[in-house]
Amino acid sequence: IFLYGLSGAGKTSSLNHIFGFEVIKIVNKFKADTNSVTEYIATMKSEVWGVNNLQINFIDMPGWSDSGGEEEDIQNMALIDQFLLNHHSLGSKFYKCYPNIVAITIDANDKRLVGKNTEVVRMFRALTKLNIIDKERPNILIILTHAWSIGENTFQQRLDRIINIVRKLAKCYLKCDPMVVYIENDYEERNLKKIGDWTILRDGTRQPLNVFDGMINIMSKQQDEIGHEAVRIYFTSRGNNKPIKKQYECSQLKQNQITKWSIIIKQEFSPHQLNEVNLALQKYIDSKSDQLSIHTLVLLTVELSKHELTQLSTLQTMDLYQVQEIIQPYRMSKLENQALVMACGVKPYQFEEISRIIGCGKNT
Repeated sequence: IFLYGLSGAGKTSSLNHIFGFEVIKIVNKFKADTNSVTEYIATMKSEVWGVNNLQINFIDMPGWSDSGGEEEDIQNMALIDQFLLNHHSLGSKFYKCYPNIVAITIDANDKRLVGKNTEVVRMFRALTKLNIIDKERPNILIILTHAWSIGENTFQQRLDRIINIVRKLAKCYLKCDPMVVYIENDYEERNLKKIGDWTILRDGTRQPLNVFDGMINIMSKQQDEIGHEAVRIYFTSRGNNKPIKKQYECSQLKQNQITKWSIIIKQEFSPHQLNEVNLALQKYIDSKSDQLSIHTLVLLTVELSKHELTQLSTLQTMDLYQVQEIIQPYRMSKLENQALVMACGVKPYQFEEISRIIGCGKNT
């Protein structure tokens, strides 16, 4: 279960309430709570499956639109990407593996949901650059927070309108129909009525039981019986007597990841800041679906920019051998050679060029 959301939407307090443990302690209400990607694991006994080690993994990610602006968003996305590449199953080079659920928190009272450059839309557009959204078996759960503040008299009418807007935005930008639920994360301050483990919203909805039901609904549509059982067991007592341990944390970034995401974010939101070669290669990158190919090709754009190969007209006068000589010691792969030829008009290796490489400059 991936945990994500807009900064300031109450992700931390909401998730603490939903999952029954302090995912992250709130340190400063004016500062982003999460500066790393952290995986927590709960191990449970399942009588249905006859195992003692059924696990549910919670992966807490930095929020979008943190106080540090675009540069912090770039670093946060780079952290998430690096976590995915290093993860034992999500980062597999041999098969595609998506999170069972990507839970996204959005403030239900956000007045700026619609528009090409609203933070919700920018967040959705950035998420599509990660390999976590399963379009064939939708895994998106949107959690609308601060639901109590919607107001009593028009609660249902306004809530239905907000849910409809969010679903349309997700269909447009994430290319999937999400499950949408709503909660009040400041349930203690609001002094909500309690029934057992649940607190009651204005319309009688029991929270976070409704979040649990949303997850079960997603698992059922995915026909994921093991995931269904893991969620059922965990939420039966919401983490009580199920020790949570930190499994893995990604907080240190490689420079090439920062550079990669700087290009991706600027291309997505400020395309005029990129050069001709960046844009040509980005179109080629968009045609690729596997994460390894995308990562490799983005690194190529970094190398070309570093050596001031930014104009298509310059590259089109060169062949692959000449490009390789300029960007050494970086070694281009077959995939990168193909991209330069097809997207940028670089001439392929000629026979005499191969002779020069083999003969170290002498045609023998």
